[in-house]
Amino acid sequence: MKTHLYWISVAFALSACAPVPTRVETHAVQAGKMAPGDSEAAFKLVNTIRDPESVVLIYDASGSMRWPIRAGGEERYGPAFRALQQFIDRLGKQDQVAIIVYGSTLPSGVSDGKVTNPSRAKASCSDDIRIAVPLAPLSNRNEIKAKISNLGKIDAYRGDTPIGGALNKAADLFNGVSGTKRVVLLTDGVEECYPLVAGSPNPEEAVKRLAAQDITIDVLFAGGGLNAQGSLTARSSGAAENLRKLATGQFFEAASFDDLVDALLRIEIAKFRYELVSKDGKVAARARIGEPVTVPSGEYIFRGLTSHGFQKTIQLPNSPASRIYLALSRDGDTTPDIVVVPDLRDAPASRKQ
Repeated sequence: MKTHLYWISVAFALSACAPVPTRVETHAVQAGKMAPGDSEAAFKLVNTIRDPESVVLIYDASGSMRWPIRAGGEERYGPAFRALQQFIDRLGKQDQVAIIVYGSTLPSGVSDGKVTNPSRAKASCSDDIRIAVPLAPLSNRNEIKAKISNLGKIDAYRGDTPIGGALNKAADLFNGVSGTKRVVLLTDGVEECYPLVAGSPNPEEAVKRLAAQDITIDVLFAGGGLNAQGSLTARSSGAAENLRKLATGQFFEAASFDDLVDALLRIEIAKFRYELVSKDGKVAARARIGEPVTVPSGEYIFRGLTSHGFQKTIQLPNSPASRIYLALSRDGDTTPDIVVVPDLRDAPASRKQ
């Protein structure tokens, strides 16, 4: 507590000087704990104050999900399925959710960039994209988990990777839906069906269709494109970059269950944006939690960009860097407390407790 009071007193002392450029980061923390980088605390805050949204999660159940998530690691489907369950548990009660699964029922007909069985490839790429959970308000998490329980078994991972077709099916689900809309794609590889299999949609065109509907796409890439032996091939080495092009929101690579869960947390955290408004009413900066911006020191209105809205006048001190901390003081709050302090990472160690 003494350290917090020290920071605040320094902030007021520095604010009396002439304005200087200050690098500002905003962090969500537990009440009374000024510790940046706490993903769980940031998730809890954002999940409380953000607006409701409609989410479609596209889940890869292709045969390669049987391969290791990293060299010597467990099969990808294990951590991916557990992360899917975490995703369901962490959705807000106010949200709508749907789950699309591809590759879980029909055998693969494409391997290593080649069609090995045309009839299987045609069926896998066009007929094995199913809506496991229709888009509806989140009412019963256990019921949703029951609908995808088969994904906890290795036998559910069989087919190819029709990402373009799955994205188009997600776009169809959003027809007539208003408000914030998002697709989360959890996959271990790139598109396999287009252009090898006739009639398969181009994933980049599907992304454009979603963008035209104001739908954001977040991508979780599990397994790093490693082959069945856990090594990187010439074909798979560019997988991350190809998938990154599909992400209009966040992109994360994951080599473990912890990585996947952290990515899901950070996707949620990135949904909250705020702006700093100067005394003349102009927006000086707009950013997300943890995203640095540089503005002149001085007085601003900190405004949370949510439908119910919240704002507070703050003073950015004359320091090369500052931090803004957001915290909910009790359960049920939708307006966080806001504290501003100079960034003292270069201060003597005794001052940085």
